[in-house]
Amino acid sequence: MVAPALIIKTNINSVKVTIPMKKLSIFLAFFMIVSVISSAKTIEEELRDDESINVPGYNITLLTVGANKKSLVVCINNERYILNKESRKEIENLKIEPARIYEDYARFKITYSCESCKCDESCSNALCFSREKEESIDEIIEEDDGGKNNVEKRENIKSVSMLLFLIVLILLALLVTKRKRGR
Repeated sequence: MVAPALIIKTNINSVKVTIPMKKLSIFLAFFMIVSVISSAKTIEEELRDDESINVPGYNITLLTVGANKKSLVVCINNERYILNKESRKEIENLKIEPARIYEDYARFKITYSCESCKCDESCSNALCFSREKEESIDEIIEEDDGGKNNVEKRENIKSVSMLLFLIVLILLALLVTKRKRGR
């Protein structure tokens, strides 16, 4: 004897519709995941050289803009990073990308998802303001390859994730059509 499947029966526009609980639970799980992802807060902020902005858990300082106005150096919680127009930096609950780079300032798009995060002494960015600041920043900019490898890696990740998403959709469509034929 086979155990009966849990089924929700309802009428939509006078048509009797049955929804198995498995399908409903998959849909609800997908909805919850999407709602958590979309709960992140995004702001746009302009920063000048040596200017900082604090978001929950992070201190972001613009150290310098490259001479070609294509790259810049930022300090996030005492760590230096090179960003360019096509790159974005993701650190745990923080995503930062330059929306526009000017001669002596930049506009950033900052997305964070942790409203209750607190800063400790690592948020001071004091280590980024050492005596050798100018020398090390110039070295970092010279070593920068323009972020081409970063962009290529990100594009590959996007391509693979889109491909996986399409495969999952196709498999779900096949599963639904197979179930309909079986009834």
